[in-house]
Amino acid sequence: MSLLEEFRNFPSALTIYLAVQMWDAIRDDPLRPCDAASDFHERFIAWAHSGPEPDTSLAR
Repeated sequence: MSLLEEFRNFPSALTIYLAVQMWDAIRDDPLRPCDAASDFHERFIAWAHSGPEPDTSLAR
């Protein structure tokens, strides 16, 4: 199951999860340039906002 499928109805939770993963990766990369945060944002967070819309068929 992909992250987009798993978090389909919880996009805020997906963003928080990805942000934590992003900061772990930034902290683990001692050779990163000062402006690398925007690159990490694109790789870790931005792609998730272009995914499928939440499944509203479950909403009441």
